[in-house]
Amino acid sequence: MTIKDKLQKIDKDHFQLLIDIGDVAKKENLKAYLVGGMARDLLLGFDNLDIDITVENNSLTLADALVKAFPNCKLSAKHDRFHTAKLIFNVNGKLIPVDLASTREETYKHPAALPDVKVSELKKDLIRRDFTINALAVSLLPDNFGEVVDLFGGLNDLKNKKIKILHDKSFIDDPTRMIRAVRFAEKLDFEIEAKTQNLLNEAIESEQFDNLIEKIRGDRVKIEIRYLFNLPDVEKTINAFSGSGIYKMVSTKLTPSPLSLISYRLSLTSYPFPHNNQWLIILALLLKDLENNIRQNIMKNLQLAGDETSIIEKAYLASSNLESLIREKKKNILLLLQIPECLRYNFH
Repeated sequence: MTIKDKLQKIDKDHFQLLIDIGDVAKKENLKAYLVGGMARDLLLGFDNLDIDITVENNSLTLADALVKAFPNCKLSAKHDRFHTAKLIFNVNGKLIPVDLASTREETYKHPAALPDVKVSELKKDLIRRDFTINALAVSLLPDNFGEVVDLFGGLNDLKNKKIKILHDKSFIDDPTRMIRAVRFAEKLDFEIEAKTQNLLNEAIESEQFDNLIEKIRGDRVKIEIRYLFNLPDVEKTINAFSGSGIYKMVSTKLTPSPLSLISYRLSLTSYPFPHNNQWLIILALLLKDLENNIRQNIMKNLQLAGDETSIIEKAYLASSNLESLIREKKKNILLLLQIPECLRYNFH
């Protein structure tokens, strides 16, 4: 299968950049593939211009070659341990970031550990990913530009709207994938495949993943929570967060009850919160009934920045003020109901 026709419909500067990268890769005797969310979303018909490229076998060689070939290309970051590089291209005034990574395999010394990485073949690189729909690769070489490499049935799962992990230890290796599974199911309106759901349930019930932010780098959980809570359907997202059990990864002290959409909207409109902070307001409302020391520990473990903590505190205040107003109105209504009926009609 090829998606060249879909690639040709994206922004012309991004399209030409992909062609140029493929041409340089061929000159260096390297194989370069578009992977990740952009490959998936192109197949689904969604807009996505986040360019992630995996290179068999040496991304750093391709990074150096691209910097030499294009004066408009700068090396922004380079990580030898993980065999990754980030480039920034200036194309007709547009700054286009490109992430490069060598095809690699990962081993985990213990659950939730950061992986040990070594360069490997494309198949081992794709199988280390989270879900089959994210394990698709699109060739950028001029000889077969746009050809889709599908080694694990990702195309079929896209067609059938299924979220499926690639191997049974996926959630053990990286528990944040449990949050990601729920997020992708909600974002794409997909269903978590039966075996994957069973493995997710088993992992959620395992006490080793309770309060996960206390055991791994909390910012990894923070990133997933931010993506999840910024989805547009707030009520559906919160119900999924509570109903799936993944709230335990933030804290077992959380109450798995649905967040009132009315409370969220009132809090959102009662204070001029900065743009794109929906996730912090939701987090604040989910944490607000916890004891202060527990709440503070959760925010510390999530590695929230000072401005993020400030927004949460303001959301607490807005919520508390609204609840006080609602309680006062209820009280007045109850008093009104106690007025004799003959007088109630004359009450203004």
